Parts: sequence; C-alpha cells; structure tokens
Amino acid sequence: MKKILFLTNDLSLQKGGQELANIFLLNNLNNKFNFTIVNQQFFEETFNYQKIKFDYNIDFRNGFLRGFLKLIKTLIKLNKKNFDLILISATPFSTLLFIFIISIFRFFRNKKIIHFCHIDPLSSIFKASRIPFILYPLGLFLYRRFDKIVITNPDMGKSFQKYYFVKKEKLILIPYSLRNNFEKLIKEKPEKKLPKGINILTITRLETDQKDPVTLFKAFALVREKIKNGNLIICGVGPKEEFLKNLAKNLGIEKNVYFFGFVKNPLSILKQSDIFVLSSKSEETPVVLIEALGVGKPIIATNCPVGPRWVLDEGKAGVLVPVGDEKKMTEAIVDLIQNPKKAKFLSKQALKRARLFYPELITNKWKFLLNSISQR
Repeated sequence: MKKILFLTNDLSLQKGGQELANIFLLNNLNNKFNFTIVNQQFFEETFNYQKIKFDYNIDFRNGFLRGFLKLIKTLIKLNKKNFDLILISATPFSTLLFIFIISIFRFFRNKKIIHFCHIDPLSSIFKASRIPFILYPLGLFLYRRFDKIVITNPDMGKSFQKYYFVKKEKLILIPYSLRNNFEKLIKEKPEKKLPKGINILTITRLETDQKDPVTLFKAFALVREKIKNGNLIICGVGPKEEFLKNLAKNLGIEKNVYFFGFVKNPLSILKQSDIFVLSSKSEETPVVLIEALGVGKPIIATNCPVGPRWVLDEGKAGVLVPVGDEKKMTEAIVDLIQNPKKAKFLSKQALKRARLFYPELITNKWKFLLNSISQR
C-alpha cells in the first residue's frame, strides 16, 4: 500500500467544493493508500459536512510566524519518513506555502509531488488575495515544480499554461464528483419544509464579492410580477445575510424568500425544488451545479469564469445567462416555468451530463493517476 503525504488547509471548515472533494478523495482511496494528513488551519471551524481527523494540525490563527515555524518543524519530521508521493490539495495560498517550504529546504527530494487544484490559479490571486504581487511571482516559479497538476475543468489548465508556463503534459483533468451516497441523500426527508408553489432554489455562500445574490433577488422580484406563486429558497450562510434580508424587504419579496441557512443535506431540498439557479460573478468548478445535474433539475447559471459553461456542456445541459443581468435571468426563469417541455428536456440533458461526474469514474481516475506515479 502506497504511503501518501496529504497536505491541505481548513479541512473541517464548511466552504463547499474543496472540502467535499477532499472528503471524497480521502474516503474513496483510504483502502488503497495510506494517508498522512497535514492541515493548515486559518479559520475557526463552523459548519462541516464530515469530521476528518488530522495527523498534524498547523494552527495559524494565533499568528502567521508561529504557524509558519511549526509547519517547517512538522515537514522536517515528515521528511524522515518514506512516503511514496506528496499530494497537495489546498487553496493557492496554502499550496504555495507548502511547496515553497518543500523547495527551499529540499524536502522529499526523490518523491513525486502532485497538486490538486481547486481554484483558478490566476483569478483567485488577483481577486481574493491581498498580496498578489508576492503570490503571482511565487506561483510563476513554484507551480512548474509539480510533477502533475490535477485540474477540475479545462479553463484552469489554460490559466496554468498561459500565465504560469506549465507544460500541457503536466496537467491532468479529473472533475469533482457526485457524492458517494448521492442516491440515498436525494431520497431523504428535507431538513426544511418547502413552501407551496413553484420553488426556485439557490445554494450559495451569502456574500457579494464572488457570489451575486443581489442579481438573483432583483430577478425574482421581476419574476413575481408574472409568477404569483413563485418562491425563492436560499440554502447557505454568510456575512451578507442581514443585508439580503433587508434587500428582500425593499424589493417587496420578503414573504416569498426563504432563508434556510446551512443545510447539511441540500440534495433532498434540491430534489423537491422546481428550478435551480446559480448566480455568481466568478466560480471554479461548482459542485452545486454538478449535484443539480445529478438530480436532473432544470438549471440556470451565470456564464461567469471559469467553470459553469463547461459543467453545463456549453449550455446544452442548462441555461447560461450574462453575469449581473437581472432581466435575462428573469426571462430564463419565467421561460422554464411557462415552458414545461423545455424544462423537461433540460432535465434529461442534465442527467446525461451528470454521467461525467459519477463517483466510480472519478475514483478510478484518481487510482490510475496515483498508482501510475512512481519515484523519480
């Protein structure tokens, strides 16, 4: 059994795709590979899908320097162990921190190092980071040191090639997966009771830097003018929750907007909803879109960089609308409600596209990759 050093960050913090992907990977491969998990912790643990035990937890909450030194000491200790390969599955900042220390101290010199990328490497640095002038040069130097980089959609690969000069042959496309117990989860009784009427659902983080609930709220206000029994259901938490509740009041839709909060199993609610909408300014490979495909829901998503267009098969498995355009979003929602034949057709297309993300297929891709990589 191969021994793998698994380096990650904030594994127990509920934040969507990265956590679900890491949980999937560790659960599906732990009978084939022996994982040692090192976790960088930057945030307080809040909601989570599943507890994962770490072998080593590096706490950065009490100061970066203290955490940095502890991380170095931990990697010095682990460098003495005979791992078969190193897998870094983390955000860009944490990934570059891991590979920087490994490169500077020349740890794991004869081992293959793989990066499982969850976020577009360029957009995340310039949109979300306070120090892009440091992280971009570091990435330019360090990303090419990986033996393989696993990307979850083709556009990520284009960013690595164009902006970091990573060779195409180093890039491996392995998408995110539907959950292992997907069929069971969609049959469970919903944690929250859905209201009567036509239910439009979104599952999102309640913030406005990357996500765009404001456009969805404005669109729903226009939808209500034509669809009197329409409801908007929000699954998710975030810093803008009170702002959005006030926005709903100002738009006169507060009685038909339902804030469900964090839902551990949103799939059962997704199953019973009528339309799923993803309104974002930017995305990566949205797990929620993949799950909406698997449920077979009519989907509307903003055509934002970098993942929704690919996940929805260039618009064949769902309707793509411009970012920030509430009128186009309104038209798309009303059209699917008033045109059940189109909605049914899109549901069938969604189920076909979902085959690309079946757990068995994704697990086999990872097994093949990890087994095929040997020592230098």
